[in-house]
Amino acid sequence: MMLSIRAADKSGKLFINILLVLLAAAMLLVAGCGNVPGASDDTGGTSATGTSSSLNGTLAECLSCHSDAANPAGLNVVTGDSDASKATGEGWLSGPHANYEDSPTYLGSPPYAPWLSSSCHVCHDRQGDGLVIDDYAEKSGSTAVGEVERPVVGCTSCHGSGDEHFGVGDVEFKEPGAERCGQCHNDDFPHVGSKPAGDRIFEDFASSVHNVSANSNIYNAGGLPQSACSRCHTDEGAKKYKDTPYFMLFGRYETLPYSDVQCRTCHDAHNPSKLLKEAGTNSYGEAASAQYMTCTNCHMDQGMIHGVTSDHSWGPQGLGNFDASEIIYDTHFDINSTEGIEGYILDPSNPDVCIECHNVHSADITINEQWARSGHGGYILDIKERAFLNTSDADPAVAKANAYNILNGTDQYGAQRDDDTDEFYTPAWVHYDFKNRSNGGCIRCKTATGYREFANDPVGFDAAATYYVNSTSPGKFFATGSQKELLYCWACHTSSSGALRDPLDVAGVSFLNVIGSDYTNPAGRIANVPDAGGSNVCMACHSGRETGDNIKANFTDATIVGNNFGEFSPHYLSAGGMLYRLTGYEYQASGDYDNDSWFAHNRIGIDISGTGSNGPCVGCHMRSDEGHTFEATIRDATNITNIPAFGQACSVCHIGEASLIDTMNTLHGGFLNAIAVLDGKLSAAGIIYDNHAYPYFFNPGPHIFPNAFTAWPDMDTMGAAFNLALLDHEPGAYAHNSL
Repeated sequence: MMLSIRAADKSGKLFINILLVLLAAAMLLVAGCGNVPGASDDTGGTSATGTSSSLNGTLAECLSCHSDAANPAGLNVVTGDSDASKATGEGWLSGPHANYEDSPTYLGSPPYAPWLSSSCHVCHDRQGDGLVIDDYAEKSGSTAVGEVERPVVGCTSCHGSGDEHFGVGDVEFKEPGAERCGQCHNDDFPHVGSKPAGDRIFEDFASSVHNVSANSNIYNAGGLPQSACSRCHTDEGAKKYKDTPYFMLFGRYETLPYSDVQCRTCHDAHNPSKLLKEAGTNSYGEAASAQYMTCTNCHMDQGMIHGVTSDHSWGPQGLGNFDASEIIYDTHFDINSTEGIEGYILDPSNPDVCIECHNVHSADITINEQWARSGHGGYILDIKERAFLNTSDADPAVAKANAYNILNGTDQYGAQRDDDTDEFYTPAWVHYDFKNRSNGGCIRCKTATGYREFANDPVGFDAAATYYVNSTSPGKFFATGSQKELLYCWACHTSSSGALRDPLDVAGVSFLNVIGSDYTNPAGRIANVPDAGGSNVCMACHSGRETGDNIKANFTDATIVGNNFGEFSPHYLSAGGMLYRLTGYEYQASGDYDNDSWFAHNRIGIDISGTGSNGPCVGCHMRSDEGHTFEATIRDATNITNIPAFGQACSVCHIGEASLIDTMNTLHGGFLNAIAVLDGKLSAAGIIYDNHAYPYFFNPGPHIFPNAFTAWPDMDTMGAAFNLALLDHEPGAYAHNSL
């Protein structure tokens, strides 16, 4: 333009005058965004404290174009959807970045002023955009974004400076990447107490497979990503093909630039509470939340896609990077007409169905796999992997290694899908359909739903209101038919961040409330059990159902006299009761049973330095890298061979793992001998013990319920039977309290 003007005016005077005018105009244009005191660079820009409340503020300038669909970009990102074809009222204004605490109408409480002098504004109003809202409403006549100053995360907080965009160039960060979100959503997150899932989001994502999803496995020889792969492996493909079936993408390739899956892939960039997929109906015809629909768009919820099973590595694309852990079809379901448990029962309509168990930002399922190999998880992963090899006796470690390299044929896949954990593996979950039992003692510890309800309110827990009657009266259960629950993550945890429920941290609750109303004696010892932190979760179900003192207090009562052992059984795995000397039947004054002064297992994780702060259960069973298998020791057929938590816990007091292993094996041998002696004494008295047949003690003859032993001659004999069942059903008793 300058050359043409110079040519038109040989004297140069007209050129100079026009040039000055153009320069002045250009500066005014740039000032619209560039003169913003809070304009940002990639490092975060300036604070809100210097921002002027005027129409020249960054937010006001953005609103002048992007508050309706008639703007130059055709995107109503403020009040509408980021997709120009929709005007759903789900844009920036409806999301958490525009509204303090998700409130559509911020009325000035709490007051905005303190934000200006605190560290909060660094994220909650990085550019001071909230200070221009009242001026904008007054001078523009529009109340679309409110009329009261409030902290907001405005446009430039994510898109960077608008200098060039408002002038002659483009916005600094046209499509902000994960690092822009990471300015605030990082490990310096101050709201972990109230929003634990918000911690370390950026760090978790940066270390995840999602961050390297656009890898060499998805392109052809020419370096172009295959469209069918792009649908899940790239940010652009995920959004472009979110509603396109796989089979329609075969043989097609992408030519546009592509990037890894990131924050903006699953979250609407302007309203992050809005996900890639909307709530709808899943492949089984069930109502499904937006989270379920978004995650299963790639982590398939059904078995057949493009003519083969959903482990897509064996599909027409001929890929070889199969990872069974990416597919949920083989484990995240349960048949409602079988007695066994084929997998986890999900409620697809649950808005948090995935994040209740998964950290979706790290996409790390290490803990989930540990749980699935534990008793709490019904050993379901080991069972599935053995089925995957179509053999019943494969070593789980070998099964896992081979499973990823075996062609997964239809029959084999069906076997994997339908194999289950049953009475043989985990009777604790499948012996009865516990969700149908209104007995509070059963439903609270034998179902995830029951435990969650109990742990949230031990005093007010109402088993009758919780249990499942039928499909029209399901209580608190989503499970139907004969489905049974394992102890899912959300039973003990309030979020996938690891935050725990704490039944002892409820107003008005004592330890007696935590372990159960039937468990009343010895009252003094129960009252002295310390707050065990995270181990309170365990103690609620691992302290037994009855105590030896109950026999002494009620021996002449009709509930005991003439009844079988089931009426006063200690139940199973009473580790907490053993640890704190609450459970056993004692024959002499209680002083004879006092722990020696050097006994410390009951103080692990409480007041012994170096053992953590979550009590003895967590301190021993969850201190290793394999913590969610809950295995304190590793055994072969007869002996302990390894102590996973030795370095993190046992070594505080014990010197040498090998020496401790020898000691433990010696104690175990003595423990088994003592049980055998006690069993022999009772058998000689005509009281026959069978630990696999309820109610455990029988007259000579068949071990069936009608032949159960009921003629207890005296209190001490009944106490001997009680101790035998207690110790035999608590196989770690010699380690928990060998005194």
